[in-house]
Amino acid sequence: GQEPSNFEVETEEATDSMLYTENPIGDILLGDKPYVESMQIVQKSEVANWDKTIPDNGTVYVMHKDALMDSYIEMYNPLLKRSVRAKVIGRIPYGAYGRNVHLVLSPRAAKQLGALDRRFKVEVRYVINE
Repeated sequence: GQEPSNFEVETEEATDSMLYTENPIGDILLGDKPYVESMQIVQKSEVANWDKTIPDNGTVYVMHKDALMDSYIEMYNPLLKRSVRAKVIGRIPYGAYGRNVHLVLSPRAAKQLGALDRRFKVEVRYVINE
């Protein structure tokens, strides 16, 4: 009776490692999106832009120049040591904010990061699909 039990344990371990190989990015950034091998994580500093004309409806989202649509971006404000995870809901409309704007966040996301100014520096982690 010992063999079937050992076999089950081995199968379980193999499955766990296979799952990890299949999605090295993880659900924190991908959400419900399936992993594709051409996806990569980008980690860098960016200037976040808070459009104060947008009313705060309580949702946390961003528009981003390169991040995978419907995935999630992690933002960290190094000055206040606060972070937030927000859904990428769209691209930045051409000409709406100026050429060097790569990240526009919702009022709620800005508040969770402790932002006071319209533009502030954040560390970001997000997924691109090349």
